[in-house]
Amino acid sequence: MRADLTLGEVAQRSGYNEKYFCTLFKKRFDVSYSDYLTGLRIAAARELLEKTNMRMYEVCDAVGYNSVEHFLRTFKRATGQTPLQYRKENVKKHQ
Repeated sequence: MRADLTLGEVAQRSGYNEKYFCTLFKKRFDVSYSDYLTGLRIAAARELLEKTNMRMYEVCDAVGYNSVEHFLRTFKRATGQTPLQYRKENVKKHQ
């Protein structure tokens, strides 16, 4: 996942301006582009936390976040757990 992927780039590649792209995306998928992208990144982070021993900064980078602090806050907001709590709980389930 690219951390530098911007809404403008996605909209341009789709042939729309940002505002219209966001409107179409929300109508089509019933979720904002931003929330959709966050969901993809968090799902990828969950998988990495469950299946690898990557450090947090490596997971953060792999799923497209430039800031570990922002990743930690976003992950906790999305899952209700810190990434470390999530890893501990899910590693136990798979053992």
